[in-house]
Amino acid sequence: MERRTATVAAAVAAVAAAVAAAAVATAGMPGGGTGTGAAPTDGAAEPSGGGAAPTPDPKLGIIVNTPRAAVTLADLDAAYAKAASAGAGRGNVYMFWDRLEPERDAYEWAQYDAVMALHERHGMNVTLYFSLVNGKTLGPFPPWIGNPSLLSVPTGHLVDAVDEVLGRYHIVDSVVIAGDADEHFRHRERDIPLYEAIFSEFYNATREAHPGVAVGNAFSLNNAID
Repeated sequence: MERRTATVAAAVAAVAAAVAAAAVATAGMPGGGTGTGAAPTDGAAEPSGGGAAPTPDPKLGIIVNTPRAAVTLADLDAAYAKAASAGAGRGNVYMFWDRLEPERDAYEWAQYDAVMALHERHGMNVTLYFSLVNGKTLGPFPPWIGNPSLLSVPTGHLVDAVDEVLGRYHIVDSVVIAGDADEHFRHRERDIPLYEAIFSEFYNATREAHPGVAVGNAFSLNNAID
């Protein structure tokens, strides 16, 4: 594969593989399955150093960020190879609904195929962060949905979109639909029952269709303590 430039934007991009704990729900985690998309081969980094690399631990995860807007797939591959060689067996993938499904029932997979292929290549499971609640904001939502409030979020469409993702990427074993939930609801306590209804419907439908996938929310412990 050419060292083509891939703008990974706010999804997963790379600089060095800083290893961090993935602190989301990890119940019901099957082994990695088959994904889609081709893994990079040109310039790909392999684990180096003496001795056998540790077996990837799905409880040890990475979040990889970059000071640059664009990186190559080979750059990304080298970062994930380094993390895997240190024993990391999980990565967070941030998926934005407006980019995934810009038109209703028309999915754009290319960017996420490349990112998921990197995880599969290096034996990593994936915790999927889907863009319903992102800290202080909701969404971003596709243009065909508009800018709904929690009262009018189309939960059925949310279930369908994530179902498409889980059917395509079998290495995803955990789904989070509210990231930094503490920041969002800290001053919006009245909205918690609205979100609870959305989450319950999403949880029940997703667990029924994908019983091996954990469904949860993410929050910052330091903010919760504060």
